[in-house]
Amino acid sequence: MDERMQEFLDRTKAAAATMGTAAQAAACYAGKKTGEALGAAKLNMKALELERECKGLLRDIGEKVYESLQTGEDHSDFLEERMEELEKRYAQIEHLREQAAALRDVKVCPACEKHCGLQDRYCKHCGAVL
Repeated sequence: MDERMQEFLDRTKAAAATMGTAAQAAACYAGKKTGEALGAAKLNMKALELERECKGLLRDIGEKVYESLQTGEDHSDFLEERMEELEKRYAQIEHLREQAAALRDVKVCPACEKHCGLQDRYCKHCGAVL
């Protein structure tokens, strides 16, 4: 084989090796990002379940308040218990949302709950301080 052909084959082999390395790195990165997105989706599903529970607690609270107004009975112990449960769930939801945002490399605006960049100081949607 002549020298020029060998040089061409060597360059082709080197280019193929470089492309293989780049493709492997891209596949690893895509796998990592897919795993992060899946983790964020699971956290969001847990947050949605907790929100559903909060709606049930709010319904219970409303029914007891109505009953108290109708009958004059004191349900303050029941209401305090439900309010504590509600506050715990809201704290859990906030924590889950923060975890999900961290997986997606974003912050969640406390005012409008939209996603913003990690370096943002103000929400680009509503202007609130982050």
